[in-house]
Amino acid sequence: MQSAERVAITCDTWTSLSTQSYMTVTSHYIDNEWCLMSHVLQTTEVLTSHTAINIADMLTGAIQEWGLTSKDPAVVTDNAANMVRAVEIMQLMHVGCFAHTLNLASQAGLKVPAVSRLLARVRRIATFFHRSTMANHILKEKQKLLQLPAHKLTDVRRNEKDLCTLTEEDVTIAEDLVRVLKPMKEATLAMSEDKQPTLSVIAPLLALLQEALTPSIEDSTVVRDLKAAAKNNLRTRYDAQKDILYAASALDPRFKALPFLSAKEQDDTFSRLQTEAATAARDQNTDGNDADEGAEEMGEATSPKKPKKSSTLESLLGAVYLPTAKENGHKTPAMKAGDEIRRYRAEQPAGLNENPLTWWRSNEREYPLLAHLAKQYLCVPGTSIASERVFSTAGDIVTAKRSCLTPDHVNELLFLNKNLTITK
Repeated sequence: MQSAERVAITCDTWTSLSTQSYMTVTSHYIDNEWCLMSHVLQTTEVLTSHTAINIADMLTGAIQEWGLTSKDPAVVTDNAANMVRAVEIMQLMHVGCFAHTLNLASQAGLKVPAVSRLLARVRRIATFFHRSTMANHILKEKQKLLQLPAHKLTDVRRNEKDLCTLTEEDVTIAEDLVRVLKPMKEATLAMSEDKQPTLSVIAPLLALLQEALTPSIEDSTVVRDLKAAAKNNLRTRYDAQKDILYAASALDPRFKALPFLSAKEQDDTFSRLQTEAATAARDQNTDGNDADEGAEEMGEATSPKKPKKSSTLESLLGAVYLPTAKENGHKTPAMKAGDEIRRYRAEQPAGLNENPLTWWRSNEREYPLLAHLAKQYLCVPGTSIASERVFSTAGDIVTAKRSCLTPDHVNELLFLNKNLTITK
């Protein structure tokens, strides 16, 4: 982790069975072999209120304790106001959890009055079969008779006094809702990947969902209202972070064509990348020159430089025919970055099933400046799922019979459970 270009962290809070509040911090980085590494750093008891200032203090302490201050950390959290404000106080790069964003957009669509009423009737039917063993048995028998899949629930039309029924219109609307929400479900599953970069996937998925949620003439009134509510919720979620998302997608060889952007936005994105790459190259050259100058000063006393001989022809025509930096083989960082980007954009995009980190491992020497940026952007996860997965593990550790575990023991057990397979 100490050799990583950048270390991204995710964090979230949770409450144990013993009603103790904890905050878990995870780290993510790309190692020298272009493998995406993830670790649970620490789980700390939260003894204060969950205000932005308190969370910022805890995150700052974790970053300093693990020596990540120099790693230009990026922070991924959910969209809670206190989390967003905490990262703003720390003045670090922040990315909102895309899975949480999709959940909020879905919930906004499901709150449409007509959809909400339909869901209430569906829940009432589900509750009836959940509580009645006889009804559940009859349901299974009817499914076998009609050769239907053995689902726990199905379309029910019975004249029971305590059971509401669904009309043909209700069933049609429910099927339409499933169809509309299916892309959001699949996007959530795609973002749950933990072995490949996910930050670069947000912008393409966001563009796809915006298009899928655009109302069409064939849509019913209920579907149109759901689409509008979900789309409005998604529209402005990443306005402040769109440059980061576009840069990450551009550095992912699968999406580098950026077909979801206009030609001007594509050029602007690569122009920003060229500036970043040139700046990073100049910083590296400055560090290298300082070291070289120190070595030269040490050797000047013993090996003085010999003056370069000049010819008469050079003194006469040198001003006109002096070789340029490009002809001499010396390019400025900006020229090198521009050349890499031109060749990179001209290359065929990688397949969607290909791991972008495997592609970069094979092409790192071909595009060294862009590879440096790729490690900085692609290590940042697009979701805070890594922190939330710790909650499931914590539920197996802090059980009712082990509710007296001290916070230090909870931290140690979670740390070992998640990191014990690390190879030395």
